[in-house]
Amino acid sequence: MMMFTVQDYTFQFPLPVYTATMDKGTSTAAAEAFLLRLARGLHQFGSPAHRLEDALGRLCNHLGIEGDFFVMPTAIFARIGSGENQKTALERVSPGSHNLEKLSRLDRLADAVANGRLGLEAAEKQICEVMSAPDRWGPIATILAFAVGSAGAARFFGGGAHDLFAAGLAGLALGLLEILVIRWPDARRVFEVFAALVISITAVVAASFFGCSAQVVTLSGLIILVPGLTLTIAMAELATQHLASGTARLTGAIMTFFLIGFGVSLGSRTAIFLPEPQTMPPILLPPWSEPVAIVAVAFALVVLFRAHPRDTPWITAAGLIGFYGARFGGIFLGPELGTFVGGVLVGVAGNAFARFLSRPSAVVSVPGIMLLVPGAVGYRSLMSLMERETLLGIETAVTAAVVASALVTGLLVANVILPPKRPL
Repeated sequence: MMMFTVQDYTFQFPLPVYTATMDKGTSTAAAEAFLLRLARGLHQFGSPAHRLEDALGRLCNHLGIEGDFFVMPTAIFARIGSGENQKTALERVSPGSHNLEKLSRLDRLADAVANGRLGLEAAEKQICEVMSAPDRWGPIATILAFAVGSAGAARFFGGGAHDLFAAGLAGLALGLLEILVIRWPDARRVFEVFAALVISITAVVAASFFGCSAQVVTLSGLIILVPGLTLTIAMAELATQHLASGTARLTGAIMTFFLIGFGVSLGSRTAIFLPEPQTMPPILLPPWSEPVAIVAVAFALVVLFRAHPRDTPWITAAGLIGFYGARFGGIFLGPELGTFVGGVLVGVAGNAFARFLSRPSAVVSVPGIMLLVPGAVGYRSLMSLMERETLLGIETAVTAAVVASALVTGLLVANVILPPKRPL
C-alpha cells in the first residue's frame, strides 16, 4: 500500500478494505449499546436515513453480527443479533442538525472499530465524549455567519448594495434569535414564526426608509431558515425507497414553509404604519462580486454546519463547482434542470473527497448543494398561494419539485459515476 501526506490529510492507494469481526468474548449487549449510541450520534449530527441505515448495516457485517435498522427523523428501531441473543430496541430522538466535524469524528471511530483498532466499550465511551464536547464555533461566530450568509444570498437574488446591507442586518437578527432560542428551549417550537416576523419587519422598514427591495431582503434573510435542504434530503430518501422517513421529513419541511409564511404575512402588515416605500434605483454590483459572494457564503456555511476550519477550501470549491456547474447546465437544459449538472458535480466532488481522504462525503456535498436547493422557490410558491395567486403558486411549487428532483437525481448519478466506497 502506498501512502503520502498533504498538509493534515493522508492518502492511501489502493483504498483499504476492512474485514474485522467481533471478538468471541464480545457480547451482543455490548454491540447493541455501541451501535445504538453510534446511531443516535450520527442521527443527531445530520446523517439522513438512507445513509445511516447503510452505515450501521455495514458495521454489523464487519463485526460479524446480524443487524437491521429502521431510521425515522424522530425514532430509530434496531434488531441486533440472532436467535436467543437477539435484541430489539427503540431510540426516541429529535430531528438532528448538521455538525460536520462531529460527524467526521464518529465516522472515524466507526472505522477504528471496523478494522479492530478500537474495542466496543472504548468506542462507546469516546462517542459520549464527542457528543458532549462543546461546539467549535461560538455564539459570535454563529451570528456573524448568519449575517454574511444572508448578505451573500442577496447578491444571488439580484440585490444592490443597499439590499445586501439590509439583508445582512436581517441575517444578524436571525442569528441573535437562534442564540436566544438555544438558551430558551421552550421558544424552539415557534422559532420559525418569530424569525420570519422579525425579518419581514426588517425588510418592510428597509423598503420604507432606504428604498430596498422588501422581497429580496426578506428572502435573503430567510434563506438559511427555509427548509430547502430538508426538502432535498426528503426527496433523496423517497428516491432511495426510504418511504416512511422521506414522507415524514417532507411533511416537516412543508409545515416549516407554512410557519415561515405566516410569520412573513404577519410582519408585512406593519407596512400600513410606515411611509410608502421609496423608489430608488438599485446600486448595481460588478460581476466579480458574484464569486466573492459564493466564497463568503461558503465561509458562513462552514460555521453554520459546524465544519472543521481545515475543510473550508473543500467546501468553497464545492460551492463554486456546484453553482457554476448548474449555470452551465442551465444553458442547455434550462434553469430548473440545470441543477442536475450542479448536483452531479457536487456529488462527484463529495465522493472523491470520501474515497481519497477516507472521510464522509457529506462534509463537502451538504454545504455544496446549499447553493442549489429549491428553498427560495418553495418560499415564493407559498407566498403566491397566500396572496391568492393560485396558478402562479402551483406553477412555482411544481418548479420547486422539479429542481429538488433534478438535484437528487444528480447526486444519485454521481454515486454511479464515482462510488464513494463509504456510506456516510
